[in-house]
Amino acid sequence: MSLLFSHNKGTQYTLETTTAEQIQDLLSFYRLQRWGFVIYRCTYGNDDAWASFMRHLNQRTKQHVLTDTYDSPTLAGSLDWNVQEDQSLNGASKDEVRRRFKQWVASGARAEFPSDLDADKTRFLPIENPRYNYCIHVDRASLNSVVKHASQPDQPDLKKRGWVNLIRADESWDYPDFGRFDWAPRAREMESEEADPFDEGEEEVEGSKLSDVGWMKVCVDGLIPDVYATLTSPHMWDNMYCRPPNEIMKR
Repeated sequence: MSLLFSHNKGTQYTLETTTAEQIQDLLSFYRLQRWGFVIYRCTYGNDDAWASFMRHLNQRTKQHVLTDTYDSPTLAGSLDWNVQEDQSLNGASKDEVRRRFKQWVASGARAEFPSDLDADKTRFLPIENPRYNYCIHVDRASLNSVVKHASQPDQPDLKKRGWVNLIRADESWDYPDFGRFDWAPRAREMESEEADPFDEGEEEVEGSKLSDVGWMKVCVDGLIPDVYATLTSPHMWDNMYCRPPNEIMKR
């Protein structure tokens, strides 16, 4: 499938092109007013810690976008995290967050699309925009990693101590929700099959033995704009993937 934005802009980029420029090009191409990941708060009971987390994330992110390397005040001003806070999310799994996120993409996200966008761009916009293909899951462990262990927002987090869970929710992800999957019928079915396609021999992570479990830990120091810009190319998830729980990705 030939993607519109990638086909239109991708061949024009050089080693000198910044990630901020790539994001700005994406917004201009689709005439979008906002960008950034949707964040799902999945831990409650300490609002002060959450406020510290968001303050850290905002300070670090805006500093990256406003550095000499990127120098994009307009881009910094249009960043929108779209934080989802609901007590029903307390302790929510990655699969549950993915379900909710996909529901939002199919309904509420459309309000962000220009009403007069042509048919081709309306079709490809949600495919090429990381905002509609990936979301952030923050549980107690990731919250504490940022609030208690990460370096200060004005310092690089070289040891990758602060991280969030980045969930893959693009249209190509069609695996079952392993936390809720009924394995009994599957086990009977597999008695007559040679191999289980859901078992790739990996250590089980939250019910999944796939090499790609559909999410990864991403260091907050590289989240914006680097990871966001990289994911404007759908195939880049496979190139940058780091399997949890022990690996943390940083661009």
